Amino acid sequence: MTITGAVTIDQVVIPSGGNLTISAATTVADGTGTDIDIASGGALNIGAAMTVSGNIDNAGNIAWTAGNLSFTSGVLNNNNIISITGNNSMTNTSGTNALNNASGASISKNAGTGNSNIQIPVNNAGTITNSGSGNGSVTLSAAIGANVTNITQGSATSALNLTGAVTVGAGGLSLSNAGGGAFTVNGGLLSVDEACERYGLTLEEFASWQRAVDRSGMPGLRVTRIQHYRTLYERQQKY
Repeated sequence: MTITGAVTIDQVVIPSGGNLTISAATTVADGTGTDIDIASGGALNIGAAMTVSGNIDNAGNIAWTAGNLSFTSGVLNNNNIISITGNNSMTNTSGTNALNNASGASISKNAGTGNSNIQIPVNNAGTITNSGSGNGSVTLSAAIGANVTNITQGSATSALNLTGAVTVGAGGLSLSNAGGGAFTVNGGLLSVDEACERYGLTLEEFASWQRAVDRSGMPGLRVTRIQHYRTLYERQQKY
């Protein structure tokens, strides 16, 4: 089924084998219980703006290719797969809402040039991965709640940015830069003193790491390239 005109929906069940495509502006009303229920084997394809006032439970697959998701209330509970492409954002206009990514579930941004920004609080017990060969970025700009685990930068060409507050609960924190691309944390995850203590660095060593990243990005930290970049910047300072 494809929605091609502006509409308000509520109490929608997408069964196994079912497919709902959003191709026009859609409002999800807040009725009794779950307002969009995606069963295992079902699929929701989001290709246009959605205003969400209710709850979305996903046990199937959500493919988010275009359009912004604006939450006025309610939550998005992901128990399986959310795949993101395109240029889009998930915003919080009012009320208390969150993106809950359950254990064993995954959220991934794949190849593409668009930028994706998740601005509602994220409670992640599953995996969040930035991957693909595009140059679009992924930004988690709201709070990331307890049990933050398995956040992976898997792309060498697009950035993964954590700019919201990060709370590390019992599940611990695992950040991986498997793709070698830019991975920034600006939300106060660690203070300079905490980073030095955790990784056995002096303040001078930390400062040198910071300068290397500022000048050359992640490649500036590669042991095999340290002398190359040192020589390069010494030459630049002479002229």
